[in-house]
Amino acid sequence: MAQIVLYDAFTKIPSAEKRRLVEFLLRNQEEDQALCASAVEEALDLAVKERPSFGGFVLQAKMGNNTHGALVVHRTGMESPSSRYRLVCLALSKTTLRNGIAARLIGKALSLTDGDLSLVLDPGHPALRTFEKMGFATRPVLQLRLFQPALQHA
Repeated sequence: MAQIVLYDAFTKIPSAEKRRLVEFLLRNQEEDQALCASAVEEALDLAVKERPSFGGFVLQAKMGNNTHGALVVHRTGMESPSSRYRLVCLALSKTTLRNGIAARLIGKALSLTDGDLSLVLDPGHPALRTFEKMGFATRPVLQLRLFQPALQHA
C-alpha cells in the first residue's frame, strides 16, 4: 500500500525529492494541464512557502522509492465566498490508475483542508465523476481570463 507523504511550510521538500516530484508531475500530468517545468516548480514552491505565498501543501503517494501519485494544494488567503484552498495539480502514475491512490490523496487533502477545497475542471474532464462521487459539486460558472498580449492591443 502506498504511503502518503506530506510536505508543507514546516516539512519542506528535500531538493532531490523536489526534482523527482517535478519530473513525476510533468510526466504524468493531464493533457489539458500542459504545465512547464518552471510552472510545476513554482506551484511546489508556493505550496511549501519557498516563495512568498499563503502556503498550502503537497501530498505524495510513494511505494518504496517510487512515486505513484502527487497533488499540490495552495491556500488562497480568502475565507469567503471562495474556498480557502485550491487543488492546483494532481497527477497519477499511468501504471497505478484505478487502484485508489487518487481517492486516498484527495481524501487526505479534504481532511487537511476541513473540506474547504476547490478545483477547476473542464466540463468533459474524465475525473469529473470521481470528484462528484467524493462530494464536490459543480457550479455553472464561466471562467474568463485576460492574457497579457491582449493588453498590448488596447
